[in-house]
Amino acid sequence: MTTRWSTRTKKVALGAGVLLTSLGLGGTAFAATTSTGGQTPTPAATAHHHPKLRAMLRHSVQDTRVVSTKNGYVTIESVRGTVDTVSTGSISVTAANGAELTATIGSTTRFVRITQASIAPGDKVGLVAVGSTARLIVGPKASTTPSS
Repeated sequence: MTTRWSTRTKKVALGAGVLLTSLGLGGTAFAATTSTGGQTPTPAATAHHHPKLRAMLRHSVQDTRVVSTKNGYVTIESVRGTVDTVSTGSISVTAANGAELTATIGSTTRFVRITQASIAPGDKVGLVAVGSTARLIVGPKASTTPSS
């Protein structure tokens, strides 16, 4: 028996996977289980499936995908860069190559390693937008260097 994912789940998983991989997260960003209680793949088993794709995404700064859904085409954009402007309802991020993405922040926006209140101009973030709505905003990884 196969598991059927909703279109929204596929879009969010694709965009989040691209963003998390481009931010350098190791292992698996998403693991799927079957509805019959199947086993999730181990990170060691999935880490080597697409090493060239993973390496390419890890270094990407801007990505645009057009996905076909049952309701038509949907554009998924992601950018990794510096926050230009942020307000309670929108965010604008510019990548190192000059690509800019402005999206509205709504009730469906998820924040990872950062809160909406803590975002300030100049912060390094990753942003995934579906259409013009921000779906995922990821803050930088915690520093592993010891402080002295």
